[in-house]
Amino acid sequence: MRKFDLNIEKILENWQPHHAAREIIANAIDEHTITKQSKNIEIYKEDDCWIVRVPRHFKWVA
Repeated sequence: MRKFDLNIEKILENWQPHHAAREIIANAIDEHTITKQSKNIEIYKEDDCWIVRVPRHFKWVA
């Protein structure tokens, strides 16, 4: 299994939630491209949470 650096272990003090969300989505796109997944990335709102799902790898809930 390949490991991916999500680049989120150090959230900068001046980051707002939308900066972190943008980073998560960018990393999902990068992972999708690198692994050449045939399924699309899913981004949707469920109840009051946004879900970013990359097939087979990880799910992030905010």
